[in-house]
Amino acid sequence: MTLAYKDEEFLVDHITIFPWGILKDVHVKVNDLVIQVDFVIIGMYEDEEIPIIFGKPFLATIRTMINDQQKELVLRTDDKEEAHDEKED
Repeated sequence: MTLAYKDEEFLVDHITIFPWGILKDVHVKVNDLVIQVDFVIIGMYEDEEIPIIFGKPFLATIRTMINDQQKELVLRTDDKEEAHDEKED
């Protein structure tokens, strides 16, 4: 795992965020599924009205399928698949 730093501020959806750094090659385990991801560490002003959601690059990397009608989220890698639904919580 390495930490990289990028010195800039940027505006996304009318929110000012301050990047503190990037954590690279972090192994994240969801049940039996292990994926390698990079995290951008940011500072931002707290606002309960603005949700934080995963971006398309992350969801595409793990081939995510979201079924809103059945309230189900499926994460996939090459050899494994994990399904999570609202009823499990």
